[in-house]
This record gives sequence, C-alpha cells and structure tokens, in this order.
Amino acid sequence: MCGVADAVIGPGPETSVPVPENSVKAVTKVGDATELDGSVLVGNGVDMTNIDTLLGVADGVIVGTALKGRGVTTASVDRLRFKELLKVADEVVELPSIREWAE
Repeated sequence: MCGVADAVIGPGPETSVPVPENSVKAVTKVGDATELDGSVLVGNGVDMTNIDTLLGVADGVIVGTALKGRGVTTASVDRLRFKELLKVADEVVELPSIREWAE
C-alpha cells in the first residue's frame, strides 16, 4: 500500500533564513497543477516581518526560532514574541482556537 502526503513543506536554505515568496508561489503552483490533495507549508524563516505575506500564498507555516528569546534557536520560547506573531498571523488568517493563548 502506498501512502500520500498530507502536506508539502517548502524549506528555506537554512534555519531562520526566510523562504522567498516566489519559491512558495512556485510550490503552490505545482501543487495546483498536480492536484495536490494537501497543504503547502513554509518550513522555516517565518517571523514577524514575513508571516503575513507567507500566509497569503501558503496554507500554513511552521515557526520555531522566531518564537525563541532573542531569536536564538537554543533559547526558550518567548511568550511576548509568541503573542506578537499570533497577532500578525490573526490579521491574515483567523485563528479562533489559538487566539485565547495570546491573551
């Protein structure tokens, strides 16, 4: 039996380096052309400066380092960074189930 992917993750060149918007659009275009039955996600480089743009072209994002204290990969998640990122994301995509976390 052969399985199918529920999502395609478009990674950037390395951790914390943004994925160019045109790369996400290209993956989405291929997904549409091949009738991908799944989501296109951005896998890294998502932060406060680009989450709105990326959520405009992708189905979702995976965020890690941008939520860490001072943006350091090994640091703990910074609650203020988390709230700020959710606020920006919520302006693009309504996040009702997560909104209560940011309060």
